[in-house]
Amino acid sequence: MRFLGLVAAIALMLALAPLRRELCGTSSRPHAQVGTRYATTTRVQPASMRARFVAVDIFIDSGQSPLAAYQVDFSATDDGPVKVVGVEGGDVGPFHAAPYYDERAIQSERVIIGALSTLPPDQLPRGSVRVARIHLMSSSATPTCTLTLTTAAGADAERIAATALWTLVQEDTIMRDSAHDNGTIERK
Repeated sequence: MRFLGLVAAIALMLALAPLRRELCGTSSRPHAQVGTRYATTTRVQPASMRARFVAVDIFIDSGQSPLAAYQVDFSATDDGPVKVVGVEGGDVGPFHAAPYYDERAIQSERVIIGALSTLPPDQLPRGSVRVARIHLMSSSATPTCTLTLTTAAGADAERIAATALWTLVQEDTIMRDSAHDNGTIERK
């Protein structure tokens, strides 16, 4: 299982390499021929314009009602380019797996995610539950995010009153959450 995760991470890094070069503003091109080798020049953007990877946790608070399904519209803006580069699932339970989303749409600053569970009401989460983690590539460590709860439903497929919240994840929390692949999440 961890091997597949490593393979997926390497594939993502290789796929994003051209985009990273574009966002970071680095380019290498031949400058002058010296023997059989080329001397290169590299243009480096200021630190404020370099790409940073930021994670945003998405929470749904359904109060006392069991949460069986949801759909949210998430977008991020910044003074530079922002790209959604990945979507993970939430906490242990029915929303642990990654939610549904349009894979072609995640290379923009906006993504619509949703999930549903057919578990009985007594096995569905109530109250505030982390349903997803969205990974962003941004020129700022604190992009401005907008989250709209499109719909939330209970086990009977009827709409329920709920609210959607987002929080920026600290880097040490991301590393700690990734280290606990057995389903337990430890936060201090």
